[in-house]
Amino acid sequence: MGDKYRDFKLVNETSIGIEPVLRDKIVTFKKFPTLEIVKVGATYWVIYSSGKEEQKYRSQEELKAAIEQRLSAQKQEQAMEKAMEQLKKDYNLVIKEEYFMKKTAQAGQEIEDAEQLEMVMPEAQENAQAKAMAPTAQAA
Repeated sequence: MGDKYRDFKLVNETSIGIEPVLRDKIVTFKKFPTLEIVKVGATYWVIYSSGKEEQKYRSQEELKAAIEQRLSAQKQEQAMEKAMEQLKKDYNLVIKEEYFMKKTAQAGQEIEDAEQLEMVMPEAQENAQAKAMAPTAQAA
């Protein structure tokens, strides 16, 4: 019985994970609680609906701060990009993207290798951490 029972939780016009015909039928229920049999294709569904909730919207005041923050972040990002472009022009800077793509790929491979080594030899991580924390001595 457990594999034939599904709880759709709240169902509305935009619900996903439920057949559209079944969803549309559930949304049209007027009387609550209700128990109905709905046929969708060759499948029969026994639907129990306990109640209806009105859609909840956030107030303009709640949204205003979030919108202002997002717009401020976008403006800062645009200003930063504009400043970077101006600095590139001022100093005739040319960035070779291929170099950074190779470095990113190498770093990804190193991380993957370290994770595989950690799985095989957990003490390798401890050794790497100890090595990173040890002070480096320089010959004079």
